[in-house]
Amino acid sequence: MAKNVDNVRVYGDIDSGVWVGPVGTTAPTSPITAPGVGWVELGWLGEDGITETREVSSDPKRAWQGGVTVRTVRANDSRRFTVIALETNATVAGLVRPGSVPTTAAGITHTPVRAFTGSDNRAWIIDTRDGAVDTRKVIARGEVVEVGDVAYQGSEITAYELTIECYPDSNGVLYDEYTNDPALAVPDEG
Repeated sequence: MAKNVDNVRVYGDIDSGVWVGPVGTTAPTSPITAPGVGWVELGWLGEDGITETREVSSDPKRAWQGGVTVRTVRANDSRRFTVIALETNATVAGLVRPGSVPTTAAGITHTPVRAFTGSDNRAWIIDTRDGAVDTRKVIARGEVVEVGDVAYQGSEITAYELTIECYPDSNGVLYDEYTNDPALAVPDEG
């Protein structure tokens, strides 16, 4: 395969973003269609963008003859996405403090922040754009499993680092990806 500079991607155009909704919310399968009813955007994200982490445990099996690896047994395949939300808004606060229900009266919002040990499964859309190339990842079920430290400082933006664990569906699918990237197109079998 020849090198092609047109296939080098830099994601982060203004239309890139992360949306969250209740599990079961219908997501568009076109990477260029805006998420519809039920989806709420997190807002501005940190300059480091979105990081996908794959964690796989592997156990190499070796032969007696020469101790060479003859097979590798893989287990515990998981995918996580990490984003840094820069906006302090109700959606981000709900992800950072699940189970803590705010109320607003006379312009004052009160949130009794509770310890949370349950599940807070949500549906997710992660959109990335590089010029005319759009890629959408739809996570049917995932949840924030880690929240980074939150600093309240006069010299830095208050940011919320969220790590989203993807849970597989009954077919083992962690997420669906849709893209109009011509470099990833599968030739027609016609």
